[in-house]
Amino acid sequence: MGPPKPAGVIITQPLLKSNLRLYVSYLDWMHALLYYPSKLSLNNMAMINKFQDLEIITPKEVNLTLLRNNPEELQLVSITLALSDLDFDFTQTVCVQLCSNRDSKVLGNALVSLGHLARRFRRLDEQTIKPLIESSLQNPDEYVRGCAKSAANEIHQFLHWQIAGHTYG
Repeated sequence: MGPPKPAGVIITQPLLKSNLRLYVSYLDWMHALLYYPSKLSLNNMAMINKFQDLEIITPKEVNLTLLRNNPEELQLVSITLALSDLDFDFTQTVCVQLCSNRDSKVLGNALVSLGHLARRFRRLDEQTIKPLIESSLQNPDEYVRGCAKSAANEIHQFLHWQIAGHTYG
């Protein structure tokens, strides 16, 4: 049966019009501690308990960030859009574009963001997204594979896609 499914990320409603707070739940940390103790360290705990404010960004700001192609700037673009932007087509296009980035955090976060879009909008372009998820499930980077699995779980749950190389849960 395997380990229990982690609780996931808890998102609060915007406290201010321009901010979203992203919280990693205590249950996620406990799940990781119980089932993957060798992968954890105090550094991970400090990172996982850090709250991250996500500033709402305009399409113009997104396009400028994409042009600069700085991985540190790009890491939160897809997540910010997926959690807050109302333009599904624009956000999906940006996420797909970021899925071709070589930085594992940028790629992984773009994959997770596709799962968020599936949950929020109940649709994705299957011909484009499904191959991205399937190939990312085979990525040599552990972070990318984990993000692809998270996205595949959400996509399966909300869109009922069968994704090669993925077992739901």
